Amino acid sequence: MANYETIPTVKYDGEVEDQPSDRNIRPIYVKIGLLFVGAAAVLSVGLTYFAHPDNTSPPPLALEGMAKPLARSCTFEECYASNCNWEAAPFTCLFWNGGPHGGCSAAPWYESTCTDQCDLTGCSNLDIPDNQGSCDVPCDKEWCSNGSRLCGSDVPYQCTAGSSTFGCAGDEFMWTLLVESTSCSACCNVNTC
Repeated sequence: MANYETIPTVKYDGEVEDQPSDRNIRPIYVKIGLLFVGAAAVLSVGLTYFAHPDNTSPPPLALEGMAKPLARSCTFEECYASNCNWEAAPFTCLFWNGGPHGGCSAAPWYESTCTDQCDLTGCSNLDIPDNQGSCDVPCDKEWCSNGSRLCGSDVPYQCTAGSSTFGCAGDEFMWTLLVESTSCSACCNVNTC
């Protein structure tokens, strides 16, 4: 069994043989590497210049399934069914591989990731249809008389059923158009009380 005392030792007598050192070889490799990088840069610039002497850029490569098609404008129903932020991520993917998707993106979707998309940026300019329900309806007498009215006259549209019951809004379409029906399934104008 080996131990520290059985390891052979060499005594140094002060003379070292003249052997090539890694330190002497490294600068040569560095110089050769820099030479190759410089040559590649010159070759790249030269090929680009001679390939397009009129300084026009080459046409982009068209990769199958990777094109970004122009997204169509969303319909009224698509605008209000989407949970995407109209300003920060206005491109909503409606279908992918034939099924619903629902993703949001700041840029148009690639064809390979979304088969039907629309652009939400024009949604705020769409006219609200006349048949769209609103909260601008009278509250029933029971709601008005039992102390359920909590909203002030500046935010008169109060949710009367759902998880947002007793919530107040200044927009007559807040509870009927902008939130899910599970949050608020009925509402009224408390100024009618």
